[in-house]
Amino acid sequence: MAAAGTRLDRLLRCIMGFMTGLTPHRKEGKLSTMMVLMNADATAEQIEGVIEHIESRELKAIRIQGSEHVAIGVASVIPPALREPLTQALSSLPGVDHTIQMTRPYKLASREFRRADTIVKVKDVEFGGKQVIAMAGPCSIETRAQLMASAVAIKASGA
Repeated sequence: MAAAGTRLDRLLRCIMGFMTGLTPHRKEGKLSTMMVLMNADATAEQIEGVIEHIESRELKAIRIQGSEHVAIGVASVIPPALREPLTQALSSLPGVDHTIQMTRPYKLASREFRRADTIVKVKDVEFGGKQVIAMAGPCSIETRAQLMASAVAIKASGA
């Protein structure tokens, strides 16, 4: 069984935080989500059994295929009264390595998960690199006519 706080645990927490956008906590009365890490040799039937168990509690299960393991995210808010019984039940199912209670949202977007810059190239411009990009435009679009006028002006400028 993997120790809590391993790189894999952190990766799985990042994925679930990014997918759900929830701010889960362990404390009673707060929101909570969970990740189930399957053993590397878990069978398709064992994986499906975990998904069915989660969905039988009217929660959403998301299968995440890794290079060595399958993880199953619970992408629903888990009611406080269900948290411990669900953790115990899932931990005892065949093929389950361990469960992880989620602690923070949006981890895929953090430097903790990905140290390299995310660079998006649009035509000749790279966003997210070392170069500073200045952009301007309306702060909000209130009408279709305003949107179309902005689009025409932007296209005319070469974008």
